[in-house]
Amino acid sequence: MNPENPSNSTLRSHLEDLVDVAQWGWLSDLAKQGKVLLLAPNLEIVEVGLALAEDDISKVHDWLADGWLYPPSEEQILAWDLQTAENLKNIDENVKEPAKNLESLSTNLISAPVFRSLIIQPFVLAKEKVNYSI
Repeated sequence: MNPENPSNSTLRSHLEDLVDVAQWGWLSDLAKQGKVLLLAPNLEIVEVGLALAEDDISKVHDWLADGWLYPPSEEQILAWDLQTAENLKNIDENVKEPAKNLESLSTNLISAPVFRSLIIQPFVLAKEKVNYSI
């Protein structure tokens, strides 16, 4: 991969445009199918997406071997599923009386597991957002 390559620059720009925010509920089924890859905090989502898109097997292998790129564990999936279910339950309860429960409703929306995400088929790259606000 040559960083000066114009096609590389175009692809990088395109991938930057595709990065989005995803709630865990949207990723859960894909994670259970082995299609979600989580990124360690030291990795940039566009850099990983670029390596996958360009079949840079050496980089991807190194990240996998170092544990910087990995599928979510069963424990993580279960914890995020439970947290999402609890948040949805609380939101549902708060929606019944929104004026009375507006603060609680916004707290539950903000506390749901949220990720920066990028689809590089057949995978979804996901990096947990620690300080996310609406």
